[in-house]
Amino acid sequence: MTAVPQHEEARAKANRVRSERAALRRSLAKGEARVRDVIREGVPDCLNSMPIWRLLCSERQLGPRRSGRLLAAVPIKPGSRVGELTERQRLTLAMVLADWEKARR
Repeated sequence: MTAVPQHEEARAKANRVRSERAALRRSLAKGEARVRDVIREGVPDCLNSMPIWRLLCSERQLGPRRSGRLLAAVPIKPGSRVGELTERQRLTLAMVLADWEKARR
């Protein structure tokens, strides 16, 4: 058996991560999934290196401005990676998102 070159493995992994992120962002945009549920129930591996701000912007009704305001309320830096958030930060952000959804209705 021949070993697969490292660059091909890296390319395959990057393509898989991009595809998984795109699928998740599509389901968030359609309203089939919620960011608060994704954050609370455990972060998929494909999101570990994604900035939290980009994930929030994928949520329906949350644009760049609202996402920035919600992150400032927690406080979490917009460029923080999803995988770097502590359990406490994730739960606090999920609670802020739940409150925002209640106020929106």
